[in-house]
Amino acid sequence: MEKQLSFVLKLSLEEMALRRVVVNLWNEADVLATIKDSRMKELADDAYREPLQIRQYKKCKDWRVTVENKVKAKVSKLVLPESLKKWMMHTVTPIGLQIQEWEMIMDEHLRDSREDLDIRFLEQLCWTYAGKIDFQKTVEKLVSIEMLDPGKRYRLACLYCLEDSISVLCEELPEDYKTCFRDEPYVMPAFEVQMEFYWADVLKGEESKLDRILTRSNPCTTFHQYAFERSAYRSNRALTEYFFQKLTCEERDSSLINSACNVVEILCKKSSFGVSFDFPTENPCGVLCYLLSMMTSEEQMQVFKKHPVGVLICLLDWPWQDIFLEIADFIWTVLPETKNIDLEDRKQLASSHWFPEFLKGFILEDNWNLVELGLREATLSEKDRQTMQFYTNWYITLTFEGEESRDKVRRLKRCFESLDETEASAPDIRSSEINHWQTLW
Repeated sequence: MEKQLSFVLKLSLEEMALRRVVVNLWNEADVLATIKDSRMKELADDAYREPLQIRQYKKCKDWRVTVENKVKAKVSKLVLPESLKKWMMHTVTPIGLQIQEWEMIMDEHLRDSREDLDIRFLEQLCWTYAGKIDFQKTVEKLVSIEMLDPGKRYRLACLYCLEDSISVLCEELPEDYKTCFRDEPYVMPAFEVQMEFYWADVLKGEESKLDRILTRSNPCTTFHQYAFERSAYRSNRALTEYFFQKLTCEERDSSLINSACNVVEILCKKSSFGVSFDFPTENPCGVLCYLLSMMTSEEQMQVFKKHPVGVLICLLDWPWQDIFLEIADFIWTVLPETKNIDLEDRKQLASSHWFPEFLKGFILEDNWNLVELGLREATLSEKDRQTMQFYTNWYITLTFEGEESRDKVRRLKRCFESLDETEASAPDIRSSEINHWQTLW
């Protein structure tokens, strides 16, 4: 591969400045207070007993009405050209979503302290030039200003490899906290590395024993290799970079490509099914770009050939769209002919469980033009179309209530009616198109 690909965002000074303005608007006191109120309402709401997807929808809807609209109102009042304000409006939502995702990550890391994530924490958020929350710098601030008890600060410092703080915080831990590191055996979990135990062993000079523990269940993998792969899987960039630097050349060759492919697969599943896994993903696209940047051109090629569509789906995550076109332009040149989609491929995709899940996301956001486009491109048979309409109607009645439910059912019905009208007006064209593709394939 002759062309050297870049996985670093390159924004103009104007873009960086406009994103910074939007970030500052999100950080204004009245907006942070509204976020806090919204969170307290969520914690007290009995709707927490509802299915996860419904809760997520209601939370996003409430967020848009109460918080996001407040920021957009601030943008509209800025003394700037309308073209710039219009551009800024498009960044309000993705920048705000960073705050929601950050809260989810902190909830996961501090499971027993949800009440602690108040406005003081929101005021500590650090941001990159691209409008992303800088998790590591944010945690550095939280740890340094002593807003949490020593145990929670130690936990966060371990999770983000704050080496200069860990040894100091370890000395501040209560004795009963330290005792668990001495007395409890290290258990190698399936999906994560217990960083509190890891750093306790590092400070005692006993890091080598972790290889012996891992060898009992996985004799072909070193601890550093295992920790690197798990950190990438969980999309923790700080841990991924830390453990990657500890790998030998042989371990890097063995783990780098597989780890990148795992990140692509987990992100694509999350995007396609709209489900929540047993952990929140912090920065999957950032981790993927880091892994790709550590590869040779030949290694990058292997990832692109194995997951061409998956890589591009990952790069649609904000703000990585800025490098999407360059990577897409290259991947297009290496796509095998078998990746071309014919009518049989469409039928197979439309009949799988992926397709209705794919439509759900558009229905949640009221993107009915995309719902209709997806149904049209699927070229469903009459029987499959009836089944699909029944399934999506059932989903709507389970997810929504009252007039909102009735409105979505009406709009869905109109999508299917539009397909029927199109077919009725052009049966000969459809027949000739099918014959054409069948001849080619």
